[in-house]
Amino acid sequence: ANFFIGYPCHAMCEGPGRAVYMGVYEWMKRKFAERRGVSSLEATLAERMMSAATAGIVCWTSIYPFDVVRNRIYSHHVMFPAELDTPGVTQMARMIYKEKGIGGFFKGIGPTVLRAGPVAATVLPIYDSVLEYLISEDIAKHT
Repeated sequence: ANFFIGYPCHAMCEGPGRAVYMGVYEWMKRKFAERRGVSSLEATLAERMMSAATAGIVCWTSIYPFDVVRNRIYSHHVMFPAELDTPGVTQMARMIYKEKGIGGFFKGIGPTVLRAGPVAATVLPIYDSVLEYLISEDIAKHT
């Protein structure tokens, strides 16, 4: 039963969170490419990095409250292992709100967002480059 503790918040971070992450990245790449009249496949490294950094920041800003709830559930379970009932998502969200107000859902967002930009600006352009290389190699083999 404890295997799925905090899973609803985890699902929100990983499902919709990744949709925001990749959606913003691709949208911005296309906008940069459109301004130059080229395909998004021809986005420059700088355009990809700016798109990725923005995507990382937007993604973390949108999912951060869920991440706070998820981490509080995890830490509660570790700190009080003898308790049979670990608070669920709704109960933990209410506890956070009661203790800290709306600001409790955003405690620590500054360092997270500062980290999100550079990390995404590194990871997504590399992902793009590797994917494009693998696709071109696969196409080359079959032609």
